[in-house]
Amino acid sequence: MIKTAREAEFRNSALGIDTAQHRRLPVGRALIRSLAVDTHGHTHFGSGLAKLLGFDLYTRWHDMRGQWLHVPRDWPPEPGLEPVLMRDLDPEFIQSELGELLRMAASINDGYGSATFLLERFGSAARNSKLHRAGTQWGQWWDSVYLCDYAAQPPFRRSVNRILVRGESVHQLERVIHAGPIRVDRGRRRDEKVMISGALTLLTNAVIAYNTWKLQRVLERSREAGQPVPSDEILAHIAPIAFRHINFQGIYRFPLERYLDRLLPSLAPGQEVVGGAK
Repeated sequence: MIKTAREAEFRNSALGIDTAQHRRLPVGRALIRSLAVDTHGHTHFGSGLAKLLGFDLYTRWHDMRGQWLHVPRDWPPEPGLEPVLMRDLDPEFIQSELGELLRMAASINDGYGSATFLLERFGSAARNSKLHRAGTQWGQWWDSVYLCDYAAQPPFRRSVNRILVRGESVHQLERVIHAGPIRVDRGRRRDEKVMISGALTLLTNAVIAYNTWKLQRVLERSREAGQPVPSDEILAHIAPIAFRHINFQGIYRFPLERYLDRLLPSLAPGQEVVGGAK
């Protein structure tokens, strides 16, 4: 049970890291370099851990007035930035605990532990832990760099907001695909949760792939007809997540028998499968 808002923030941040890390592991998948989260999914510790894992955790801040630029204690005076500077970082202390932080990141990267499990240990009850303080300061340092880019570069700020909006659009599509509640006798075991989540992800990806294919066909036909098409800069703002043109009601039958050798590699040649697939 999540007892405090702070522990909820750690859990949300860990879930984002686990999701990004899970999609980075299999060979052949696109490398995720950044993950956008809302304010409730951000912690400094999580940002620092994500950096050690090789990607950035970008946050769309709800209120920039409450953010600080954390710098080392001996940082020289900056007349134009003094109102937002907080000299509370200890580089030597971070260096002394960096080995433990790297071991934690290696455990997540190699699959020996999940970010959700490890970061739950660093909720509100772990503030006196040296590793917690070092990880928080490490994240504050990188978050300060990110804040400078976020505030000073409007194109970068728009790209972060666009990534987050697209993520919310994907969630909306998932809610349309799975509109009803999960039965009380389902989703209790880990394997059931994995199957439910995996099935929903598969169907969501199918819709996105179909939309991508349809959009590509429209572009190709327009080019063949000599009609003007949007530039790559404009196309970058178009996400294939629309779903109003798709009927999610009814029964769809997929010819799974064509792919039995891939879906069931242990199936003996000529062996029949009982039941149909719809």
